[in-house]
Amino acid sequence: MPLFQESLTIYSDTGYLEMLRAWIQDIARKLGDEKFPQNAILGITTSLIEAVNNAIFHAHKGKVASPVIIHLKVEEDYILLDVVDQGAGFALEERSLPQDEQSSGRGVFLIQHFMHEIESITEDHQHTLRMKYHL
Repeated sequence: MPLFQESLTIYSDTGYLEMLRAWIQDIARKLGDEKFPQNAILGITTSLIEAVNNAIFHAHKGKVASPVIIHLKVEEDYILLDVVDQGAGFALEERSLPQDEQSSGRGVFLIQHFMHEIESITEDHQHTLRMKYHL
């Protein structure tokens, strides 16, 4: 049984990003430092924002009516975060920091930096970016 589990559905709109930052802060505050350590908040928040940005700009290509579903689960030894979009998905390979002149590519690099395990899963016409942070 998870210590905490919650899901959100938002539309493909960057206007929700500040609410997502506050959502993570609120969950961390409710669970306390033992269950959701302070040193995990930055990485999890950054990874969530980058994954949602990728869904908005790459998977949904700015189609605001497309939903982005976020599942967060806290277990005894890890935090699991799934971001589900309507895109085709992408191959996960180790990324290096993009050059300054590149307009994209930073998101997956940052997620790989902050999260301990990452999976890109495509099934039933949906893509899930699964991110795990070990406590």
